[in-house]
Amino acid sequence: MFALPFISGFVALFCVSNNIHALTTIPYKLNFQGRLTDASGNPMAAGTYNMKFRIYDASSGGTLKWSEQRANSASTGVTVTTGGLFSVQLGDVSSLPANIFSTTDTATLYFEIELPTPATATCTGASCESYTEGPMTPRNKLASSAYSFNSDLLDGLDSSAFAQVGASNTWTSTNLIKVDSATAFQVQNAAGSTTVMRVDTTANRLMVGTLGTSTGQLYVSGRLPTASLGSVAVGTATRSVAVQGRYAYTTNSTSGALKVFDVSNPASPVSVGTISSTNAYFVAVQGRYAYVTSAVGNTLSIYDVSNPASPTSMGSASVAGAYSVYVQGRYAYVGSNSGTFTIVDVGNPSAPIVAGSLSIGAGALQSVYIQGVYAYIVDNTNSTLNIVNISNPASLSVIGSLVIGTNIKAVSVQGRYAYIIDNGGSALNVIDVKNPASPTSVGSVATGSSPQSLSVQGRYVYVTNGTGNTLGIYDVSTPTAPASVGTVGTGNLPIAVSVVGRYAYVINYTSNTLTTYDVGGAYVQQLEAGGAELGTLSVNGNTQLVGDAIINGGLSVGSAAQISGALTVGQSVQFNGDFGVGGRVNLQNVINSTTAVQINNAAGVNLFTADTTNFTVQIGLLGTDSNAALFVLDSYNQATDPTGFNGAMYYNTSLNKFRCYQNGAWADCIGSGSGASLSANNTWTGTNLFKTTSASALQIQNASSATLLTADTSANQVVIGSTSDGITLGASGLLYVGTGRPSAQITLSAEYPGATFTGDGTSNNGSLSSDFCSGSSRLNINTGVCAATETHNYYAWTTTQASAQDYDVYARYQLPSDYDTGSLTNLKIWGWGTSTTTDQVTVAMYVDSSGTACSTSGNAVSSNATWVQVTVASPLGACTPVAGDMVTFKVRVVAGQNNYARAGEINFSYKRKS
Repeated sequence: MFALPFISGFVALFCVSNNIHALTTIPYKLNFQGRLTDASGNPMAAGTYNMKFRIYDASSGGTLKWSEQRANSASTGVTVTTGGLFSVQLGDVSSLPANIFSTTDTATLYFEIELPTPATATCTGASCESYTEGPMTPRNKLASSAYSFNSDLLDGLDSSAFAQVGASNTWTSTNLIKVDSATAFQVQNAAGSTTVMRVDTTANRLMVGTLGTSTGQLYVSGRLPTASLGSVAVGTATRSVAVQGRYAYTTNSTSGALKVFDVSNPASPVSVGTISSTNAYFVAVQGRYAYVTSAVGNTLSIYDVSNPASPTSMGSASVAGAYSVYVQGRYAYVGSNSGTFTIVDVGNPSAPIVAGSLSIGAGALQSVYIQGVYAYIVDNTNSTLNIVNISNPASLSVIGSLVIGTNIKAVSVQGRYAYIIDNGGSALNVIDVKNPASPTSVGSVATGSSPQSLSVQGRYVYVTNGTGNTLGIYDVSTPTAPASVGTVGTGNLPIAVSVVGRYAYVINYTSNTLTTYDVGGAYVQQLEAGGAELGTLSVNGNTQLVGDAIINGGLSVGSAAQISGALTVGQSVQFNGDFGVGGRVNLQNVINSTTAVQINNAAGVNLFTADTTNFTVQIGLLGTDSNAALFVLDSYNQATDPTGFNGAMYYNTSLNKFRCYQNGAWADCIGSGSGASLSANNTWTGTNLFKTTSASALQIQNASSATLLTADTSANQVVIGSTSDGITLGASGLLYVGTGRPSAQITLSAEYPGATFTGDGTSNNGSLSSDFCSGSSRLNINTGVCAATETHNYYAWTTTQASAQDYDVYARYQLPSDYDTGSLTNLKIWGWGTSTTTDQVTVAMYVDSSGTACSTSGNAVSSNATWVQVTVASPLGACTPVAGDMVTFKVRVVAGQNNYARAGEINFSYKRKS
């Protein structure tokens, strides 16, 4: 008979942080030690014994949770040493279940041992042992070791505080997903077939939707609709649609009508108004007016749609075979079915007049698009794209053309690319029109059969496929390789499409319907953006520009525009109403023109022309005419002159003379003037023009003759101070030298970008982590580390060793291109330590060319449990890194037993050279 006077089992976890590793799973085994005696308490002889081990959930009876048999026959017997001692790892033979000690499984467990009869205790044959004496009693109740109490919690939190996979969770605090992956975080539908949102931490990008090629930090792809959103009957033979604000406008050729639909709820468009328009073909809308062509009626008609429920006719212009139309500013651009391109001046909607025309050929001009000073015109019959210079409507000319496919039908232009559909070839073509004189085909993609029309918005082109009865969406973000995104079914023979904002509006010619589609995107109630690049922009409400507005294309304002900042127009601008400017006006041609800026009266008679081709400003018309345009200067009735500047003029009614300001003084414009001689040295007391080539053409000096500013016309530069100690502004931009150099402040915040950490091989036992603290008057996080007004990111080093232990963090930093050699100063680091006796935080700087530190800071732990910043005023020492070089910052943390050493932000300054 055997006895076990004592049983001891324990689990030990040893942590040595000489190197930091990724987390691994624990071994599911328990160390168990015992002493085997006979019934009299005498130790059993050394040898290998057969045994059985079991765990139950009750002191007697109960449910068996785990068992393991150790048999000599299977080479798993228990080795007993001198004194009857033995040691085994429970779970070596039969694995312990991962949840056996989980409180969700059972709260109390009991350990049981059974030995065979003494005669078979050490037998080695197969199944030789005889277990007839029963297990030892009582079972031993398993208890916890002191520190294992922590295993019931994670960082002091119970399992109820953590999210569970497969369950609904409510997040009430900040969470961090920290992984480098293209799919770091995803939100999908229940089937997992559709990704609604994805976070790509490798590209620092958040993506909503999966269409197209993602770019930027936030990418909202839009969506491929699976069905139409809404529909409304539009009548027979409806050919075109234009959308502006909350209304869609359609034209019916056989019934002859312009119709207006309220699409403010795209799921339920409603007819709100109609007006008769003979054989209406195409419609364009700008501001309060709709412009409708009629190839049969040979007219361009204008309708006032400011009251959508009751459109009214304004006027019309005679245009033979009027078919396609595009409106921009004061002009409507019309393509006929017989090859004539006509520009109609619609500045007076009640009396539009033809401003110019050009015969391009005998084909039908089925589509016209305007961008800047160019018209892009599709000749359907000859399958040709023609580009016409429209800067002077009275003198039009084709400057470039390109034959495309077999039967092109529509064109749209965005930036440097034109998008054209080839009806015969069932293709979408991308044309590079950067050089309008030489358009070049750069890419194409197959569409559905018989494409009819297209609309471009951002990186997508939307195409209606006539006989295929689909709306196709194509990604043109890579113009040389446009790609199909997908299609959605439409009504019969979709003949026209317009995409505005989040919705596509399609006219189905045979089905006689207008259908709407939600093409996705983002709805933002309020948006504040530092910068925005927009493919297309539709504003349904008011637009207020507080800063600068740069418009490189055309700008059409149907009513009033208020611009609080500066307005820069890269192409052309026309004002049919009042024009008030509170700031400055800067007009610059993309292409020089003899009529770059013109002011006309209501009858169209020219009063003012700025000619950027010949560098002239003209008042009135050239040549003799019956209209006298007078140039009148301001009058002034005082005997003394006002404050002036060179080139100023006025008429003095007291002296009855024209007065001119020249060479810093007022003089009579007619007669001899006075002032300093330009050929002599002078002391200038007014504003003057210096026209000479000299390294010191103009200088400003103080009373001690120290030069403060120099205009060097020989080198085309202005120097503030001197070239060795100041600021130079020249063709290469700003160059700072000496004390004129501005300072740049660099801060590296833990975890330092690209930092790694390692030990030096000696006394490196401990734990290194990173954390954040913010005081009670700030974010109220880890307030035991940060005082009320402090905030820090930091590394924390601690050890349980009796002697102080250390660890090193290495951060690499590339000196920027504007770094001026030798200017790096004031290297600083924030540090915190439990005790100034043992704890240290220091920073040292190295360059790649040497293993010796350029400098090392003092200990930032100069006060117990307090954040202190230590400074190295001249950290370069003998090191001379230059712009583009890599420097290394070595941060050392040292902590005594159970203490913490915390390293915070690294700061340094340098002088910029440009």
